[in-house]
Amino acid sequence: MEVIKENMNTKEMSLAAEWLKVHGHTDAEVIEFLDFIAQKPVKAERPQEKE
Repeated sequence: MEVIKENMNTKEMSLAAEWLKVHGHTDAEVIEFLDFIAQKPVKAERPQEKE
């Protein structure tokens, strides 16, 4: 079973920012990404079972 967290902690956000920078993203893109993540957490939905 895969667990999806709804929020990133500060360390995870820092690591994500570093990864984005290493892969060529600009400071503005990194900030936009972090702002998006902070405002809209991902919600996991259970797949419906086939009957």
